[in-house]
Amino acid sequence: MYVSQISLNREQIPSFHSYPFNLGVVRSFTTLKFQQPVTFLVGER
Repeated sequence: MYVSQISLNREQIPSFHSYPFNLGVVRSFTTLKFQQPVTFLVGER
C-alpha cells in the first residue's frame, strides 16, 4: 500500500490561531500529491 497524496481537512481544524496550524506553511497547505509511490512505516519504537 502506498500513499499517493496528503490533504488537510480544513473543516476539522478548530482554530488556525494555535500551533501547528498558525504556521504559514500549514495555514496555506491544501494538498500534496506524490509523483512516485511513498511508503510510510508507522509503529511503536
